[in-house]
Amino acid sequence: MIRGRFRRWGASVVFAVAASLAVPAAGARDVTVAITAIVEHTALDTVRDGIRDALAAAGYIVGQNLNILYETADADSAKATAIARRFAAARPDVVVAISAQTAKAVIGEVKNLPVVITAVTQETANAILKSRRRSRNIAGRVETVPYLEQLSIVAEIAPETTVVLAPYNQRDPASRAIATKLREVDDTMDFIVRPIPVSRPSEVILRLRELIAPNMAIFLPDDTTMDMPVEEIAALAAEFGLPVIAGSAEAVARGALATVVYDPYTVGWQAGEAVSRILDGAKPRDVAIRRANATHLILNKQAAEDSGIELRAELLDRAGTVLE
Repeated sequence: MIRGRFRRWGASVVFAVAASLAVPAAGARDVTVAITAIVEHTALDTVRDGIRDALAAAGYIVGQNLNILYETADADSAKATAIARRFAAARPDVVVAISAQTAKAVIGEVKNLPVVITAVTQETANAILKSRRRSRNIAGRVETVPYLEQLSIVAEIAPETTVVLAPYNQRDPASRAIATKLREVDDTMDFIVRPIPVSRPSEVILRLRELIAPNMAIFLPDDTTMDMPVEEIAALAAEFGLPVIAGSAEAVARGALATVVYDPYTVGWQAGEAVSRILDGAKPRDVAIRRANATHLILNKQAAEDSGIELRAELLDRAGTVLE
């Protein structure tokens, strides 16, 4: 990857298909969109692809009427700020910030150009904007952790569930905040969500084995403060015939039964639609910062079989990804 300077976007096969179907934007003019991400990463690259393809579908096509400037910051906040300053000086039609650190840098440096932020949580966006006096140039498509959707899968897979055990890291404030949010979701469910405080991964299996009983399920939130022993938890759940619902795709790949996550390509596509509206003449404040509607169900059939759980055909048909 070319780093440290702007580069033009190269067309991919997906882009070529989108471009061939695109209708040129009304009154199409040559435009420039500057995109920056904090690091080169599969998920963030996929968001970027969604942005590009949505622009193509709206008639803004690389090599015809669209120039894309793209830089990553190599996980360096100082470099993210420098990139934001260069973009501000280059004066593109829209600046797009992918991820929280780049959103903070761009919002801090780009004052008089339209900015679209994405791959950022709603809470992070609120915190960034709270520190800014003016945000009329900011739009975006942001995410909220879909705890409600994730826990709702419990009711679909195991409707007899009465209690969901959710281990969390009691030593970390962020993890304790997750436990608080789970208690709030509990009010909307027909079962009780019971957060289980643990101090280290080695305690998790011991605590779960003490508490586990029929008509229970286990929920593993996406918590980066502690590496949960997913494989051991899945084996314990299978022993008792219970489902393990997770907060991340990685945990499902490691043995959990299901999750609902944000699909990065769809998040990018919806951000690209926001960019195209601005290019078409809409003001950022009218495009606004809204929650992306991009949830993606992932199921693990082997985990279901191990626990003796039959996944309904309707659920399998709805899944975006099914691991065999």
